[in-house]
Amino acid sequence: MSPHPSYRRVLRQQTFGSTRVDFVLEREGGGLLLLEVKNVVCADYPDGGVPEGRSKVGVYTSPAKPYVRTAIFPHGAQKKAIGVVSDRAIKHLHELTLLQRQGAVQPPPRLAAALSSGGGGGGGGGSGVTVDADGRVPAQAAVLFVVNRPDCEAFRPCHEACPMLARVLRRAEDAGVAVLAYSIDWEGGKAFWGRRLPVVYGADVSGADVDEAHLARVLEFNATDPRTHWKADRRSPKTSPAKPAKSKAAETTAEAEAIEAAAPEVEESPKPKGKRRAANAGKHGEAVAAGIEEEGGGAAAGGIGGAKKRGSKRAAAAAGTPAPATPEQPARRRGRAVASDGGALLDGGGPAAAASGSRAKRTRTRA
Repeated sequence: MSPHPSYRRVLRQQTFGSTRVDFVLEREGGGLLLLEVKNVVCADYPDGGVPEGRSKVGVYTSPAKPYVRTAIFPHGAQKKAIGVVSDRAIKHLHELTLLQRQGAVQPPPRLAAALSSGGGGGGGGGSGVTVDADGRVPAQAAVLFVVNRPDCEAFRPCHEACPMLARVLRRAEDAGVAVLAYSIDWEGGKAFWGRRLPVVYGADVSGADVDEAHLARVLEFNATDPRTHWKADRRSPKTSPAKPAKSKAAETTAEAEAIEAAAPEVEESPKPKGKRRAANAGKHGEAVAAGIEEEGGGAAAGGIGGAKKRGSKRAAAAAGTPAPATPEQPARRRGRAVASDGGALLDGGGPAAAASGSRAKRTRTRA
């Protein structure tokens, strides 16, 4: 990249004070190249050469004879609030001018560590970059306009669209900022580094004509426009604004009145599902136990119903009062009816019937 062909390493997104540049190149001859890159996609038309039906936005013509197609930046409509096309590009060019006037920069920690870890000699460590007593490194500022088309023979700032940017760029070049433009050649969908293009300016563009008051408004707009800082706002944690202080008495009274005025009618909340299910399960268990007790009879005396009957009769005997008489009902067990006196099965005798009858008699005798 003539006139800066040789460099040792490239670092991206380095910050110097409040300025962040796209690339920092450590040059072979010592020092740093602070490089800002701009993308250029548009070119001007000759007078009378604008295609029919083409939108007028971003269309600019050149009266030059003979006509030479020239890449232009920026293009588009001005922002009504500030009267420029790209406040961001103006800010970058202005900051490059300030860095160039300083002549040396204080490298950020990451860059300083990279410089000190490099090979070679030099007063500033192993990189060969000279560092002065204040820890500053010599620096050259540059801006590179990459023209993404092969049909242009020159590049110029589009003073028709944004006079402020054209003048700020001219002043940057006058201050020593390297202004470079290169084309891109396209072959089979692949991009190749093209040739260097001359940088030209309109006849009425002068760096001495920068309106400082307007420039200050542009920089202020860029610093406060939420569309410019939406990435930083998204990364930063959101904090709620502080509430105005109140006296304790006023705060207590206000809270009490607000609670009394805004309190809704309290309704009984439904039981949680877990408690409702537990209650239903308890009722179901009681019903099952009651059913077993009613159907127990002689054959089920060893079960839950029989146990309850035995308990009630023993309690009555201990108290000296006769137990209330309960009607004998035939119990059903597995589809077979059992006699109320615990005798033989109605559907037949056999060992099983005798065993069931004897168990029922023993149960009744013990009770």
